[in-house]
Amino acid sequence: MIQVKWILYLVFLIGSITTNGRSQVTRASYVMGTMIEIQVTGASDTISQEAIDKSFRELRRLDAIMSRHLADSPLNKINGLAGQTWIKVDQDLYNVIKASIHYSQMTDGAFDITIAPLIDLWKASKSTNHVPKQVNINKVLKSVHYNCIKIHPKLPMISLAHRGVAIDLGAIGKGYAISKILTILKNYSFKSIKINFGGQIYLAGSSKDSDSWKVGIRDPLSRNHVLMWVHARNKSVSTSGGYERYVTIGGKRYSHILNPKTGYPVSHILSATVISKDPIMADALSTAISVMPIKDSISLIHRLKDVEAVLVTQDKTGKKPFTIHLSNGLKGQITADKSITQRGQVSGRN
Repeated sequence: MIQVKWILYLVFLIGSITTNGRSQVTRASYVMGTMIEIQVTGASDTISQEAIDKSFRELRRLDAIMSRHLADSPLNKINGLAGQTWIKVDQDLYNVIKASIHYSQMTDGAFDITIAPLIDLWKASKSTNHVPKQVNINKVLKSVHYNCIKIHPKLPMISLAHRGVAIDLGAIGKGYAISKILTILKNYSFKSIKINFGGQIYLAGSSKDSDSWKVGIRDPLSRNHVLMWVHARNKSVSTSGGYERYVTIGGKRYSHILNPKTGYPVSHILSATVISKDPIMADALSTAISVMPIKDSISLIHRLKDVEAVLVTQDKTGKKPFTIHLSNGLKGQITADKSITQRGQVSGRN
């Protein structure tokens, strides 16, 4: 999880600090399977509350559309009718699926939303305490490929190629939701906007003490350490990593991030962070570069404009210190923790 400061909210929270008629308003609520915090400054309390109200209503609307955990969601309708017919869908669902295919093509399939049956296979293995058999993985992989998704070129309609294909938007839904509520919040004249969405954060405007914000990238091997601070403004910072979400099977921990080509959880990446102006790109690529080989990941990031990345890797034995890989553009944009050399090493800017 990336953040400067995190408070575990067990109840719905609303906070407001007012100075000279202008307020800093913060609200947190559990939506889309995680705690979401929205903070705005520079407007009246009434205007701020109105904007945040609209934002959370939009988040709940999107959750009802994109969730795979709601039986009657439009996404589940697509999955349930795989291989049968075209489905007319909400424009947002169409847009996020279309964007997903774009990132699948960009990453040569490292990012793939048809990974749903593979997710289900590994979840089932947790209950049996046995790693899936290779024959079962191979069977499921026949339904895991973004080319199994058909997008109508003119109408908001989706079709899946055959039975067994299913979509899960967990690796891009947060970024898309952030982009949608930003369109709401930016209609107001806020001095700053902060959105904390689980493992992804978006920061607009100025922080209290400087022109940019400092976002802490956590040490994936120690909850009490921050590896480094990234300076960001009008950008989203998204981290994917198996240190927060994982399954334990037969006494061994497996990351929740699955490689859609092999069918197995990734093991070479401890965490992957992407910094981008586009929250959708940050969300999708933080998953993709967790799957891709390190050199390919850094090469991809270097080809993209205004996109940076931090990858933390460890060798297969887990005995050697971890290595931090930085993209070129982060020079001068990070502040490393003083004890970082004791816990790991920073590779050359690839």
